[in-house]
Amino acid sequence: MNKIQLSDEQIKNAYDENFGCFVDSLYYWGEELSEKNWDKKISYEKNAEIFLAVFKGLIDKGLILAITPDCFYDKKTKTYNTTIKKIAREKDAFWDVSSDEMIEYIRSVFPDNLRWLRGGKDSDDEIYAQFWYIDCPGIRWVDKETGEIY
Repeated sequence: MNKIQLSDEQIKNAYDENFGCFVDSLYYWGEELSEKNWDKKISYEKNAEIFLAVFKGLIDKGLILAITPDCFYDKKTKTYNTTIKKIAREKDAFWDVSSDEMIEYIRSVFPDNLRWLRGGKDSDDEIYAQFWYIDCPGIRWVDKETGEIY
């Protein structure tokens, strides 16, 4: 269960400010949210919880689709070991599980030290890349006006 609840307005702002960006933009948006609302820097732990709340909110509102993480793909059988949804004209296999299951999975693959989610000059690039480019589900954005997937 998420420790942080965001308002519909905050989810809308996250969508409007990050539409089309890579999934890690949702993590950095937490820092902006904190500075705007609480006028202070936040801990890595709180930032991770805000990321999870934004991710869940966008999934629940149908504003993003999660791409099934590679760890669920069996190369031998060329099948997924989880429920997927294929959408016509889209090459990605979208993860068709509840947002709570997605959040539980993401939380389970967080690095031991959440500071590595941030990246930057003092980060461990391998840990950063492992989480954002391999473990964390990628996302595709859904245009709220047209339903088109980006």
